[in-house]
Amino acid sequence: LDSVPNGGWLDGPLGVLAGVEALRRYTRSGTTPPVTLAVADFADEEGARFSRSLLGSSGASGSLVPDTARHLMD
Repeated sequence: LDSVPNGGWLDGPLGVLAGVEALRRYTRSGTTPPVTLAVADFADEEGARFSRSLLGSSGASGSLVPDTARHLMD
């Protein structure tokens, strides 16, 4: 849940709630979606505390090369 003081229109819970709403609609309609739906929430994705942003989502999506992050230090 991204909450940044004076952030843009996408800062806040809107992105996560959009995913939850998609799941809710299929659940209430009793139909099966044409693809698997999943909702993920990553914290501090834009923070570069370890010199690498988007660490959680890149790891979850399979685009993270472990050797590029293995020796990062705070």
